Amino acid sequence: MALTPTSADAMGGSMIFESFPVGPLQCNCSIIGDPVSKKALVVDPGGDAQKILDTLSKHDLKLVEIIHTHAHLDHIGALKHVLPALGMPPIYGTRLTLGLVKKSLTEAGLLPHATFIEVDTAIEAKHKIGQFQVEFFPVNHSV
Repeated sequence: MALTPTSADAMGGSMIFESFPVGPLQCNCSIIGDPVSKKALVVDPGGDAQKILDTLSKHDLKLVEIIHTHAHLDHIGALKHVLPALGMPPIYGTRLTLGLVKKSLTEAGLLPHATFIEVDTAIEAKHKIGQFQVEFFPVNHSV
């Protein structure tokens, strides 16, 4: 996945970007924010929900979308805690990823409130998500 900011200020280099290890396997979670609109994406909220929420708060960012690169538990683990705390923003991912995310959200009782946007890189790899142009690419990573 590649991210390109679309706002003039973010393109000028002042985009907010924090990446930090989360969960027991210490997989990276990334927060990308536009300092002008204060809108942000979170990529792979795999654990440590409070750390994710605190980082958004530190920058006064409003989460508008969540992106999952794939559905290993260490990449989706904090989703059931982050979603309700931030107003149930839409979730982007491939069909397989969203299938596993839906199972996790069903177990947490959150599925009826969730919005999913399926990404199919064979049809369209580029999506405008909030203030960002996001380009998805296929990941062959076993489940």
